[in-house]
Amino acid sequence: DQIEPGPARSQRYVVKEGDTIFSIARKFGVHYERIAQANNIDQLDALKPGQILTIPAPGRESEKKPAPTQPEKPKSDTKPSQPIPKEPVEEAPVEEPPKEQPLEEEPLEEEPLEEEPLEELPEWLEDVEPEEVVVPEEEAPLPEPTQEPLPEVVAEGPEQAEEEMVFRYEVQRGDTLNAIARKYGTTVKDLIESNELGDSNIYPGQKLVIPGYRLPKIEPAPEPPHRPLPDVGEQFVYTVAGGDTLGAIAKRYGITIRELIEANNLDDPNRIHIGQKLIIPGILAAPVRPTPQPKPTPIAGIDPDFPPLGPAGAVRALYASYFAIGHTEFRQRIFDLLDTTELNAVVIDAKSDYGWLSYPTQVARAREIGANRPTAQDFPDLMARLKERGIYTIARIVAFKDNLLAKNYPELAVKTQSGAVWQDADTMSWSDPFLSDVWNYNIEIATEAVRLGFDEIQFDFLRFPTVSPAGTPYFSQEISKETRVAAITSFLSAARGQLKPLGVKIAGSTFGYTCWRSDDSLIGQDIDRMGHYLDVLCPMLYPSTFGSGIPGYKMAVAHPYEVIYESAQRAIDRVKMSGCTVRPWLQDFQDYRFDRRTYGRTE
Repeated sequence: DQIEPGPARSQRYVVKEGDTIFSIARKFGVHYERIAQANNIDQLDALKPGQILTIPAPGRESEKKPAPTQPEKPKSDTKPSQPIPKEPVEEAPVEEPPKEQPLEEEPLEEEPLEEEPLEELPEWLEDVEPEEVVVPEEEAPLPEPTQEPLPEVVAEGPEQAEEEMVFRYEVQRGDTLNAIARKYGTTVKDLIESNELGDSNIYPGQKLVIPGYRLPKIEPAPEPPHRPLPDVGEQFVYTVAGGDTLGAIAKRYGITIRELIEANNLDDPNRIHIGQKLIIPGILAAPVRPTPQPKPTPIAGIDPDFPPLGPAGAVRALYASYFAIGHTEFRQRIFDLLDTTELNAVVIDAKSDYGWLSYPTQVARAREIGANRPTAQDFPDLMARLKERGIYTIARIVAFKDNLLAKNYPELAVKTQSGAVWQDADTMSWSDPFLSDVWNYNIEIATEAVRLGFDEIQFDFLRFPTVSPAGTPYFSQEISKETRVAAITSFLSAARGQLKPLGVKIAGSTFGYTCWRSDDSLIGQDIDRMGHYLDVLCPMLYPSTFGSGIPGYKMAVAHPYEVIYESAQRAIDRVKMSGCTVRPWLQDFQDYRFDRRTYGRTE
């Protein structure tokens, strides 16, 4: 409701659901700092429905410079996601990523996308046009707040206050009463009785009272201690991702919204944009961690005619799977290779293709869903032995292919059209890349891996799944190139924001054809945009997966050098401006697509 302010009198306003101090300030043309001071509000995100606010009368300040307004965005009705199209989706201009924003070792059985033959360079292999950069307008400094007298507040009756404190959950697509009851520690029977439901049918957007839950009462917060800011060069800078709010960013880093506003001189805190850089006060940027350099060791079994080995500091890693790292004989073979060859790094499955963790974990959700099945019980000793040798350690984390998480939390899973949990060709279920709960689970595992000593986190299966015998996968959001790419890059942005202060590098695996394609391959992988959030891009340049070859080399398996070199060089050219480097995965398994040849010394 529009409330007309009096010419020179303060007013009382009852906070409604969805209100923020910034939207209220815009409604009355009064600076939010004046409203905060008039009501002794220290935490700007602590408003609750039913709270009564004193709105100071607009003064010269508001007449001289009214608060900027922006139209409210209507809530869109929940709709089922569209099936994955068989042809690439036409690009649309970026407007705003989905709220829930809410790969990997490439599955070798999966056919790569073959929209067009490659004897000649097709349209989808043309260079990507550079994106237009929009420079935000320079923001004016905050106006000087003035202290207003605090009029007497008239409280509402107890029944109305009690009604405002009831917590209502909004039903999401794919929800069931059983899932909601488990989430909030209640029973289906209590949910039905509390909401007077005739049966167990519920629909997206429906509001359900959660029995026993009440919104927290507003308690006055103590004044936060003053924190002197470090030098500008030492401050940690966060890049805003899709769906971010100042409240969420402040909570993530343990600071207040007010500190965030003051550190960045924000004039309109309700308007932050994707890609904006925000200083996080009180957090220092991580010192540069030098890459461990292996000690010179004799190379066994290499003759002088073998091709040059390249720069001594280059990372040359061996992959140890979830099962291999727990096998005594295989582990010893790894150490033998590290000690006697030019190998100076190792990639270890931290979170495997099956969702299991290789080491004993303290992550609560991982333990709850049965992911705590360590094959390396002596992991601290293993890491110590690697560090003694100066070995660079990389944790491989399978992100969105997660059978355990999807089975135990169906509300986080990719679904079929009927709402059942979807499965890929290997009968494995996936988590929904749009959902922030899925992001947070993977980031929590990555954070634990860093604390165990890993130097780099490499996210695999960093993509959307494709059609399987189970049918078309359905997600919590509408799908298009832009929404898929936004989900992947927003996850990487969130992961980077939490992992970079710990001093590690962040890497991501992609399909080999992403080096050539200008679209997202229908899976959300666009290396031009992913490169802005990665330190290392790791395309899987397996000749056997290049079913259509590359320009000039139709039979990829017969030209491994050319396929790897041309693809890697193309990736380097596309991501170098973002500061991202390229380190490809190489094929060391028998060909399965062309003539089943085995790669050896010549190849």
